[in-house]
Amino acid sequence: MSLINLSEHLIAHYKLDNSSPDGIEKDVSGNGHDGIKNGSLTYSSDSARYIASTQFNYSTISNIQIPYLFADNQQINEFSLSCWINSEKSTEYHNFITLNGNRFIRCRITPGRNLQMILYINNSTKVVSADLGGMLSENTWNLINVIFRNGVFNVYLNSVFMAKSDYSAESSYMLYTHTHNNYIGSFDGTSENFNGSISDVRIYSTALSDDEIKELYETSAIIDDRGNLYAYDFVEDDDVKIGKNGVINASTFEENGNGDCKVYADGKISANKFIAY
Repeated sequence: MSLINLSEHLIAHYKLDNSSPDGIEKDVSGNGHDGIKNGSLTYSSDSARYIASTQFNYSTISNIQIPYLFADNQQINEFSLSCWINSEKSTEYHNFITLNGNRFIRCRITPGRNLQMILYINNSTKVVSADLGGMLSENTWNLINVIFRNGVFNVYLNSVFMAKSDYSAESSYMLYTHTHNNYIGSFDGTSENFNGSISDVRIYSTALSDDEIKELYETSAIIDDRGNLYAYDFVEDDDVKIGKNGVINASTFEENGNGDCKVYADGKISANKFIAY
């Protein structure tokens, strides 16, 4: 069992697994930053983390608009962005997340399959390109992490450090102002629309450590507070099989002596407490 709690310091967390009410993308961090679904979003059972992922098409206006995440005119000294993306081929720039437009940070995939960030530091716009060396494969799930602390940006691909941009000599903070909307799957709701699938978007108020990033990448299964088990891939043996829908099939099931955790023959799990990543 990991001792790393990846639920701490969350500003917002969007599963994008089609479990939210119609028209709403639930912020499961509990902070109330629910998003609004726009356009004809579709869903796929192919997901990096959960039972489904949200599909975006660059030719249609489909996105998730999320509310302001920080206080107005707030100086941000550190934060982290974590996002699973499965991007399809595109000859255009396609943006997978925008926080406050060009007045905080937005991240997009270039036609050359690299990552480009548009940052707003010290009241000026910076364009930072992270050369991923051809490692950002099409039609494959990849975890992107952007970490900011005191003017220094670090970019990770699948938990591997890829690039660094140091603006600490200019400013130790980014400024967030309530002048633009925030989007998943688009730049501004109409342009640079993402082409592919997105899953498990997390925004933290702190800079994640290398161990925490590795944990986000390597943890392939979670149990939610309803006892549902989700995983991207499973291993089976002769006695136990777990399907991608989280259903467990086994020849025998056991209940612990305290009676606080039970696994039923239909694969459902009940417990007094669950730990979610």
